[in-house]
Formats: sequence, structure tokens, C-alpha cells
Amino acid sequence: MSGMEEGFLALELAAVWLILLATGWNKEAAGGLGWRMAAAGIAGMIMLSRIEVDLPWGLRASASAAALLLACLAVWRLGVPRGDRFYTAGCALLLGLLMAWMNTMYASSPLLTVVRAGWDIPILCGMLAALLSLRAANQLVIIAVGYWIASVFPAWLPSTIGAASVIGKASWWDGFAAAAASCRLLTVVISAAASGFSRLFVQRMDNREGDI
Repeated sequence: MSGMEEGFLALELAAVWLILLATGWNKEAAGGLGWRMAAAGIAGMIMLSRIEVDLPWGLRASASAAALLLACLAVWRLGVPRGDRFYTAGCALLLGLLMAWMNTMYASSPLLTVVRAGWDIPILCGMLAALLSLRAANQLVIIAVGYWIASVFPAWLPSTIGAASVIGKASWWDGFAAAAASCRLLTVVISAAASGFSRLFVQRMDNREGDI
């Protein structure tokens, strides 16, 4: 696992995601997104990944990461119900600050690493995003904006010294893909459990009515 090249996890999960979308698992994998649109989005992100743009606070970002942020803002405006927008924005802020704090904690104590450095925190935060919302559009906004907040946060610290960070490198996309995958997996588990409990409840109510 330690010898895996940066970016390989993101490509691998993207390929699995496209296969799921193309074989009819659209709702479970992406809330109903079509595989053609997903494939076009992935191709666009790959092409934009070689372009970098300057940001404030001495940061740089790939055009693909910037496009992801803009796409999430559009989803937040058009795909998230009006009554959920403030809640979704608050969840994204919460997740971003939590991720930034966990990054600091893991950096000071490498022994906390369980799977791989750079993967543990996204996996945990992706699962938290699933607990905050079960809608795919909300989850995308929460994870992507939260990930951006966590990436920009170190530049605001006065103790941050060194070369400018580049948001959207291969390792950054690995973490984002891990967070998205863990989020959707837990969403499927929660939905299946809720469906099973509801069927069990209905059956018991029917049995009680039959006894009466």
C-alpha cells in the first residue's frame, strides 16, 4: 500500500464509479447521475489538472480543483433545496474545520495512521458527511467545500512557512475520492438499514392488526 503512486486511488475509484453508473447503480453511486455526464466530468478534470492558477495567501490550485469548487457552488445553488442550503453550508464549514484540525493532529502524531497517511482523515470525514446528509448533491457540496477549507486553512496560520501549496495535486484527489467513496458506501448501508427496519415495523404492525 505504501508503494502506490499518487493519483492511482482516484483513478481506480473513478473507474469503479463509472462502471457502477453504467450498470444501473446510478442512484446508489451518485444519486441518479448519468454515466455519460460523469465520464465527461472526469475527462474534463483530468485535462484541467495540468493547469495551475494563483490564489491569495501564496497558494496555488490546479484548474481541476477550481472547477470542482465552482461546480459545487452551482450544485449548492441549483441542486440543493432552498431550505437545506444554509444547513449544507454550515456542514461544509464544520467538516472543513474538523479536517484541518485532524490534519494537524495526524501531522504531530504519525502513529495515528491506520490505512495510509492522507487517506485516514478523508475516509472518516466522508463517513461524517453521510451522517450529516443522505442526499448526493448535499454530500458533494459538504465534502468538496469542506476539503477546500481544510486545504486553505494552513495558509491562515502564522506559523506556516515554506513553499506555496498546490491544491488539486494527485494526492489531493486521492483524498477527495476516498472521502466520496466512504460517504456513498455508508449512505447505502444507512439506506438499506432504514429500509429493512421500516419493512420489519410494517410487518409487525400488520401482525398486530391480524391478531386483533
